Formats: sequence, C-alpha cells, structure tokens
Amino acid sequence: MSWNPSSIVVFAQDSLRDSGIVVSRGHLFEVFAALHSFRTYAAYRAVPVVDELLPSAEIVCFDKERARKRAIALSDNAADAEAIVEVVLEECKAALGETDKRIRVYSSANEFFDDEFSSSDFHTTIMLSGPVNSEFSDTNAYMSDCEVEEIDELCELAYCDGEWNLVVMGKVYGDQDPDRMYWGDTVEFRATVTYTVIAGVGLIFDDMHVEASVLHEVDLDK
Repeated sequence: MSWNPSSIVVFAQDSLRDSGIVVSRGHLFEVFAALHSFRTYAAYRAVPVVDELLPSAEIVCFDKERARKRAIALSDNAADAEAIVEVVLEECKAALGETDKRIRVYSSANEFFDDEFSSSDFHTTIMLSGPVNSEFSDTNAYMSDCEVEEIDELCELAYCDGEWNLVVMGKVYGDQDPDRMYWGDTVEFRATVTYTVIAGVGLIFDDMHVEASVLHEVDLDK
C-alpha cells in the first residue's frame, strides 16, 4: 500500500467492518485528517503537497488525541470511536512502513519524547558534546550517566510553521576521583533541538545546540 489517503481509508473501513463497526468513508477521512493535525479533511486537501512530502520525513508524530476527539464528535459510540482511531492509525503506520524510506512513527509527540530523549543514543550525544565535555574537564569526575528531566515545546507541533524547537534539560553525573580535590561531579545541560516540519506531522532533524554548567562546585570560603 502506497501513501494514498483513499487507500488507507478503504483498508481501515474494511478492517472495521470485519470487526462489526460500520462507519462511512467520510468520517474516516475526517479522523485521518485529525491524525495529521488538521481540523477537517478539506483543510488537509487544501495543502496539495502533503501526500508527497510526508513519506520523505525521518520521523512522524501523529496527533492521536486530536483524532480521538474528532472521532467521538462524529460517533454516537465512544468505544467505536476509540476503535476507529486505532484502526486508521495502524493503517497510516502500515502505509508509511511500505515507503522506500525507513520512518520512525509515533502516535503522539509525547510518545516521541519518551523514545527519543530517553534513548542511549541521545544520552551519548549529550555526554560527548563539546560544552558538557568542557565543563567536566574542570572537575575531578568522570562522566557516568545522563538524565533528562524536562522537555519544553517552544511551540506545539500542531501550530508550528516550518520549524519545531524543543528545549531538553537535564543533568550529566560523574564518578568522583578520590585522589583529587572535589570540584563538582554534576553538569547541568540545556539542549535546544530543532526539527524541520513537513506536512504538519513529519519531522527532519536540523540542529542541536547544547549549553552546560557545573553544579555542586566546592565553596572556597569554607
């Protein structure tokens, strides 16, 4: 199945019918559009390049909560609405999985946060960054662990125009060298991560800027 909204909706309708849920294609198109952060399918269709651009993304963060609200508004049965969203979402994921490019697909931005910024790859990138390394070089500690504590969206993905900036904050901890004077063992970092937004929910990594500073420094007045 290629990235074609009509094909996705047909497959979703067939799957739902097999499970005993009868729903019109019109309603499914509306749920499909909501997953892409559009208020209506008409608004989705008003952006003619969406179907072409989305398969070129590295990451796709669908808007499952918006789709759920849209499905409930269109349905008399809340349980059916939940099932409809799940089926349309799975058909969208399946369609992206059959494109030529491997795309990481998430049901929501929060799901993306949990996967991306808790990963060992991201932690390693932070620990190897110049600012964090520079700060640790002035301590008696050796980096051992990284922890993300907070993620701020400067603008919600659904309302971003071309660029999505995230501020990721946390700490990098170190093991102390007992043979050297204590001069801090924790570095606080702030990483501004920028993604190019395509087709509303598609992302391509653009840049990351890291700032860092040592915490728990020795009090020289004591």
